[in-house]
Amino acid sequence: MLKTLFSGILILLLFTGCQTGIFINDSPAAMTDIRKAYVSVMGEPRNTNFNGRELVSKWHDKRGRFEDSLAKAKSRYFTKLSILGDRRPYKIKIEVFHEVRVSPQQYEIVGEDLDQAQKTAQKIEEVLNQSLKGRNVIDDFRAF
Repeated sequence: MLKTLFSGILILLLFTGCQTGIFINDSPAAMTDIRKAYVSVMGEPRNTNFNGRELVSKWHDKRGRFEDSLAKAKSRYFTKLSILGDRRPYKIKIEVFHEVRVSPQQYEIVGEDLDQAQKTAQKIEEVLNQSLKGRNVIDDFRAF
């Protein structure tokens, strides 16, 4: 009984403590502003989920350069932004994944690049701060 309880607690701690990625906490920006900031830094997303809270970039290299040839390269990266929370302030999660080709049409994620994710998060945060400085609070309510 005690062994089962200990195993359950250990598994629970393992799953809750394994969050990866870089977070921008308590962003007061609207979801549309977050998406615009992402597009200005990473370009148009390759994929977006149905509610627009997860954006996946086109493939890029380790330095963040986008090229069409990376769609078939041996090694490539992509950036995923997730908007967490049901209302403001939002928590923004940025992850940069490294993929390696294992067969001609199949890729496998082999790791996560936290340094690149940190750089991308800083760029997005700078763009968000610039957009918030020039905004009028009343414009955000859209009364009409």
